[in-house]
Amino acid sequence: MRASGGVATVALAAVLGGSACLPPLGGGTCPVAGSEPVSVPLDDLAGLRDALEARFPTCFGGVVRTGPSSADIYVVGSHAPVLVLAQQLMGPTFTIAMRASDHALADVRALKAQIDADADELHAAGIPTQDTGIRMVAEGPRVLVGLWPYTQAGVTALEARYGTGWMDIQAYGPVEPG
Repeated sequence: MRASGGVATVALAAVLGGSACLPPLGGGTCPVAGSEPVSVPLDDLAGLRDALEARFPTCFGGVVRTGPSSADIYVVGSHAPVLVLAQQLMGPTFTIAMRASDHALADVRALKAQIDADADELHAAGIPTQDTGIRMVAEGPRVLVGLWPYTQAGVTALEARYGTGWMDIQAYGPVEPG
């Protein structure tokens, strides 16, 4: 689904309502939280991300810039109101496409915080995590986990503990002097 301001946004908002959510694919709802944000600074995708995550915490997956005046937003399920609000906040000259996400950004942030909190315990168990972050992949947000030394046993242990499909586990080795 794509909106590029103007008539598309107005028509979609009229049909769905500015803060109504459709049920996601596979059931469930996307509850709306807090008050609707009224503005985001021009071309501020971080501000857009924060506003959408605050408004739609259970279905907003993230945002990725795709060009000077375009971005993709990741959404769990088909919640057109997320796209409508994104377009309203970014304005009619900014093009936004909606992509499917398998995880909400808030859930991925919570998992990242848990992995960070468990670092000492992971190291004691022989799982040498080095750093964490959040990364967008085609399916949506993931916890980026650096592992060094990188071993399949370490990957398997992390996936057994935190679940598969939630992390992008990469080799984070020492930097060679150059």
